[in-house]
Amino acid sequence: MSAADRDRQRAARLGLSSALLGRRTTVRPPDPFAPFWREEDGTRHSYGSLRCGLDDAMASELGQAHLEAIGQIARAALAAFERGDRRETARLAVAAGRLCEEIAGRWPPAAVAVPKR
Repeated sequence: MSAADRDRQRAARLGLSSALLGRRTTVRPPDPFAPFWREEDGTRHSYGSLRCGLDDAMASELGQAHLEAIGQIARAALAAFERGDRRETARLAVAAGRLCEEIAGRWPPAAVAVPKR
């Protein structure tokens, strides 16, 4: 991933009001460096927890961002494989798979949330 891609990814944000969170929040989508949904302070969320109670338009936007993140992480896993970095390949492939499983609800909020300190 180029420096420009990293900068663009760091700048990506999605503002939403989640029924589960009970408030409006801004989250960053998963990326190869941090392959999970998170708030600015680092608090992690699952796709399902963020999607809970969203209107159709916002749910669609979240879903599109989730799918784009999965693709980006899978591409990074393939690039790592091609350059012979097996550890990074495994880390990214597992992360992309987990994000796919979040769509089916297999990773509930408690499984991905890291409490604020």
